[in-house]
Amino acid sequence: MTTVTVSQKSNMPFMTDGAVHAVFPSEIQRSLVDPTISSAVTPEIEIDGVGTGTLSPHLIRITANPGDATNAATRLQAGYPECFWCQPGEAVEITSDSAITELYIIGVDYDTTAPANYTGNAYIISRDDADLSDWQTNMASFAFSSADDVRRVRIEMSAVFNTSYARVKVMGFSYA
Repeated sequence: MTTVTVSQKSNMPFMTDGAVHAVFPSEIQRSLVDPTISSAVTPEIEIDGVGTGTLSPHLIRITANPGDATNAATRLQAGYPECFWCQPGEAVEITSDSAITELYIIGVDYDTTAPANYTGNAYIISRDDADLSDWQTNMASFAFSSADDVRRVRIEMSAVFNTSYARVKVMGFSYA
């Protein structure tokens, strides 16, 4: 079983030369690993709330190593177990005692009733949507190679822009 913990990291720099640097000592010795979505290197996605329904990404929900997509969707929909939240403009780090090979993320709108479908939307859902298959269809499924032995991931969510969009960046840290 994977033990996952979450920590918020400050973006305060520890040294500057006129420019702002955010470097954490524990990251200096680790190689960065970009995740894939459907075998394509995809370290960043855009949550798109403009489609059949106009939604706003109030936060993202994240789960790591759930075992399969159905378990991932169940955790994201319920908000537990081992489901973590990140608000716009923040970052979350998840660490594990074993390799993180799967990471699922979805943007969640807390104000809008679920639309009939999500045509035109990407990686977002209404929290009121009771259909597990909608959660499974709309979540982003990131993968890391087990050979990279990624035991820590950092997920950053941008501020919401144009009311309905946000960017999400995923970085893995190799322990191989």
